[in-house]
Amino acid sequence: MTNDDPFDPDSIAKLRPSSAFSGQPLFVQAEDWQNNAMLGWTHFPMDLYAAGYKDAADGLLYALADQPNKNDHHHGLMPLWRELRSLLEQFDPPEADKELSAIEAFIRQLDEVDLGSYAFRYPTTKQGRPLSRKSS
Repeated sequence: MTNDDPFDPDSIAKLRPSSAFSGQPLFVQAEDWQNNAMLGWTHFPMDLYAAGYKDAADGLLYALADQPNKNDHHHGLMPLWRELRSLLEQFDPPEADKELSAIEAFIRQLDEVDLGSYAFRYPTTKQGRPLSRKSS
């Protein structure tokens, strides 16, 4: 019997750091198609987006409850990452660099695929056209 609890100390100890995957592309096509990132794969995307929005909103409410309001409505990943990285570096400066650099490389790949940060948040463009890697 396996323990599927993600917070179990034994499960956490088996996790590999982001730097272990440094240099690998995020978007590759594998034989295990169920685990590939596929934009526009369902005819009813709003259900998936709604569930994702609710989960994200719940997490943000907890994480940002005590943060000052900046009225920042931009969703570019790299500016947001730079702000988060500066906060993370305050916690563990010397040891964090290797992991944070690896994470940044992955975030940069996401940002390059989806510059406006729309494709992973909405099923269509503002004009109602289906989103693809080329239309984001």
